[in-house]
Amino acid sequence: MKFCLRMTAALMMAAPVAARAQAVVGPYVSLGLGGVNTEALGYQYNAGLVPVPIVPGGLGRRLTPNVEGKIVTRPAAGGSLGVGFGFGNGVSLELDAVAQRATVHGQDVSGQKLMMTGGLDSYGVMANMLYTLPLNLPVSPYLGGGVGYQWTALNSDLRSKSAGIYVSGTKVSFAYDLIAGLAYAVPVVPGLTVTAEYRFTQLTTTRHYHLGSVYPLAASEMRLGQMATQQIDFGLRYQFSL
Repeated sequence: MKFCLRMTAALMMAAPVAARAQAVVGPYVSLGLGGVNTEALGYQYNAGLVPVPIVPGGLGRRLTPNVEGKIVTRPAAGGSLGVGFGFGNGVSLELDAVAQRATVHGQDVSGQKLMMTGGLDSYGVMANMLYTLPLNLPVSPYLGGGVGYQWTALNSDLRSKSAGIYVSGTKVSFAYDLIAGLAYAVPVVPGLTVTAEYRFTQLTTTRHYHLGSVYPLAASEMRLGQMATQQIDFGLRYQFSL
């Protein structure tokens, strides 16, 4: 958040006062690239029946509790490619193709940090409505949000050697996003705008992925919970009507 505030102040100070931003009018295309942070992703699976000491000196078998934990990732890259239409009153509608990558850093199981390797690749389509605030500033702030669907593919190398498991598959989820950005119209190139954008995306559906193991398990699926990402993009927008 501090980074976004500093970026906003720097852009406002650097932009020429004479180049007042205008509302988007007509068709346009946009492109954004940046960094993505994926919040810890909860998971659950049934480990099944295992031999455990039921009484001193003896062994029995019982159903173990569900194994629960969180997948922890490193910041990675993402981007979006959009087509839209501005109505000239500050409102624009946009259809975005989005893609994000998350590199798995490890897992947290009941507070214990364990190794896990692999990656998550998310891609999908979002329909967004954006509104440019009529502040008559050199840099135009805008807000927006929308809904869509995103697929999350787990790399087949998503593995935990300590637990002896590996997870794979591709599943789809309903998603929504919230957007806040800044747009600066380049004076020397009519129709060209430079953008800086923050985007929060939430996948709302619980998904079940294939679960394999070197040990016998009662379950063949791992359940992943809702997934949230935060992304900061820098990009370009071009209006064809200018």
